[in-house]
Amino acid sequence: MSSDGGSNSNSNRKGVRIGVLSIQGDVAENVAAVSSALKAPRGFEDDAVLQVKTAGEIARLDGLVIPGGESTTIGRLSAAGGVLDAIRERINGDGMPVLGICAGLIMLARSADDRTVGRLDGQPLLGVLDVEVQRNAFGRQRQSFETKLDIKSLAISNFKGVFIRAPVVCGTGPDVEALCELPPGVGGGGGVGGGDNDNGDAATDGGGNPRRRIVAVRKGDIIGTAFHPELAGDLSIHQHFVDAVRRRKRRD
Repeated sequence: MSSDGGSNSNSNRKGVRIGVLSIQGDVAENVAAVSSALKAPRGFEDDAVLQVKTAGEIARLDGLVIPGGESTTIGRLSAAGGVLDAIRERINGDGMPVLGICAGLIMLARSADDRTVGRLDGQPLLGVLDVEVQRNAFGRQRQSFETKLDIKSLAISNFKGVFIRAPVVCGTGPDVEALCELPPGVGGGGGVGGGDNDNGDAATDGGGNPRRRIVAVRKGDIIGTAFHPELAGDLSIHQHFVDAVRRRKRRD
């Protein structure tokens, strides 16, 4: 299996070229997960997983993973180099499949704020996914946690969700499917809108009902997760994404 780039002009190419945005964050872990997912169950010799940083590299991809990390850092550096515009153009113009993980989910969103600081004036967003995201929704590093997830729409059950300074989706547009929600109490009492020492009251919608805490969404071939599937020891989500990239390439 290739790990290098190449030309999309090769009409005989059977494999797919999947990039991992390599500006900051869990790059190596996602490269390894995508590489393993490409091998099974029906990989091709010319499949490739690439670390990408430039607009030119984005233009040659069949699919892209935006990994977890520091969303502001990834967003600002991507915007400065024209990479953000290139990603947006490929998604809106070509329907390029994208897997956005944690920080990647934030970058895909239409709007985002932060549980502790409120409005995010310096956070560049792609705006290709009609969701409202709250960053650091469970608190800071010490509120990180793991829990089992069932993602029925993807036929994935008992998946280890690793939440590290995780966001949540607190609102979705009509064309966005909520794939997975956390039940009340999972991940602590903090939830959406609270402080580091809250008692759970802030996790309600104002009418006494628990707020929705959506942690995975899908719009067509765009998938966003608040958790880190590359750390789960389970390739199910990366395999689903690879399959979506293969299907898209066959349609094209």
